[in-house]
Amino acid sequence: MPGSALFFLTYEHVKRMNPGGGITLHMMASSLGEIVACFVRVPTEVVKQRVQAKLASSSWAGLRDTIAHSGLRGLYVGYGTTVMREIPFAAIQYPIWEKLRAAYNPEGSGWKSGVFGSIAGAMAGGVTTPIDVVKTRIMLSTTNEGVVTVIKQLHSEGLSAFFKGFSARIGWLSIGGFVYLGTYQTVIELFT
Repeated sequence: MPGSALFFLTYEHVKRMNPGGGITLHMMASSLGEIVACFVRVPTEVVKQRVQAKLASSSWAGLRDTIAHSGLRGLYVGYGTTVMREIPFAAIQYPIWEKLRAAYNPEGSGWKSGVFGSIAGAMAGGVTTPIDVVKTRIMLSTTNEGVVTVIKQLHSEGLSAFFKGFSARIGWLSIGGFVYLGTYQTVIELFT
C-alpha cells in the first residue's frame, strides 16, 4: 500500500507538470513513479520471496536474517533489476490504460477503467516476463549473482526458461490491473 501511494503521488505530480503531454508524459510519469515506489516495494518483495522460498520461517525472520547477513543493503538486492522490470512494464501499461480510458471511458467509470487496466496489465506483463524471471532469480540467489550471470544461466536452460510463470503472471496482472486501476479511477472520481 505505501508503495502504491508513492507511485500515484509521483505519477499524478509529474502528469500535472504538463497536462497535455500525451504518451511520452505517461511513460515518464509512470517510470518515475516506479523508481520511487520501489524504495518500499523491493524490501517487501525480498522478505516475501525469502519466506516463499523457505529461506526464512516468517516475514519477521526474513527481515531479521536479511539485515543480519547483508545489512540494510540486503533488503535492496534486486532493486536495479526490479526497476529494470517496472519501468518497461509501467511504460507499456500506463499509456495503454490512459489511451483506452480517454477514448472509451470519458465519463470516468471505475468498472471500465478496471477492464482497460486488465488489458494493459496483461499486455505489459507478457512483454516483461523475461525481465521478471531474471529479477526473481537474482532476488532468490544465495550467491549474489549478477544480471549477466543469471541471463547466461537462463540461456543455457533454453528460451522457455525466460518465460517460466508466463501464464500465471498474465493472469495475476490482468486481475491486478482490473482491481488496482479500477479502484484508482473510482477513488479519483470520488475526490474530484
